Amino acid sequence: MKITRLHDLDTARALADCYYATFGLTYHRALVYEPERLLDLNRSGDLTSFVAIDNGRVVGHLAAFRPFFDVEAAGPGDRLAGTRTREIGLSVVHPSVEAHAVHGRLHLALHQWAREEGVAGLLARYPTFRIGEQQAAFAAGGTPVALFLGGVPRWMNHDPALSHLAGRPLSTIAFYLPIRIVESRPVALPPDLDFLWDFIRQARVPRHLPEAGAGPATLTRLSTSWDIDRRNGSVHVATAGDDLVERVVDGVEWLVDGGMEHVTAYLPAEDPRTAEAHEALAAKGLFFAGWLPCWRPDGGDALLYQALTRTDLRPEDVQVYGAAADILRSRVLERWRPWAIARPSAA
Repeated sequence: MKITRLHDLDTARALADCYYATFGLTYHRALVYEPERLLDLNRSGDLTSFVAIDNGRVVGHLAAFRPFFDVEAAGPGDRLAGTRTREIGLSVVHPSVEAHAVHGRLHLALHQWAREEGVAGLLARYPTFRIGEQQAAFAAGGTPVALFLGGVPRWMNHDPALSHLAGRPLSTIAFYLPIRIVESRPVALPPDLDFLWDFIRQARVPRHLPEAGAGPATLTRLSTSWDIDRRNGSVHVATAGDDLVERVVDGVEWLVDGGMEHVTAYLPAEDPRTAEAHEALAAKGLFFAGWLPCWRPDGGDALLYQALTRTDLRPEDVQVYGAAADILRSRVLERWRPWAIARPSAA
């Protein structure tokens, strides 16, 4: 078996066939069935694919990708996230081969590429019911940094072991794996989130308190994005202003009224205005989701808040591995409540 980058259309077509043999047409990202698009994304650098080939057949795939590459407009000025942290995913292993060995080879190749490219870290998201994958991420040096409650519709996973969920949404936990040491940057945390300093140290990301408070009065700049299939929306704050809470809540309500069931707000972690908005956001139904290092277009961190309209989420469905993940789980769940309860229209 050899591991190679995706460089030609024939291999891209064989990769699409591998997804079909494994998932039929049910994989949640339609782009994996589009060979030309897969190749174009690899040529642009938005996607970096590693392909396992055995006896001339494509039998596996794992990719590093720039966050939000598939929902934003073209051009650096429109980017919703930076390139220093890459997400990993789009994983597939053909049912005819042993999955563990293929996954291991693909991960080694991807991590070697990340080191050579100067990537700060890798972010991997796992469904909370997959304890084995979380355990592997922890063993590889990963730190749990975010927990997205009910962010995945039940139909997106066809594992028969999940029949007990009876249509309830799935939650995902994100692990950050540092690749290289980065420069220290400021992070302003509200007192309620002081526990995150332990996570920052575990993730080996140098951070310090801001030297001064919020800067001159300014207005919030933000944008929204959404995924129709997943019914997920996002609010991306480029600049936190004095109207931060109002603008973020307006963005969340707009997405929810448009049919989104889960919304994540990405706020600049280094701006004291974000820390000051913590309790006001919670009062509006936006609860803590996590912290993402080196996430923003300028290389800074993001502090995450989330809103969930589904009322059928059950805490026992959210299973995590390790002491740090247990702390994250308890902090997120203690703040969780359905967004509809906090909305004026529901009063």
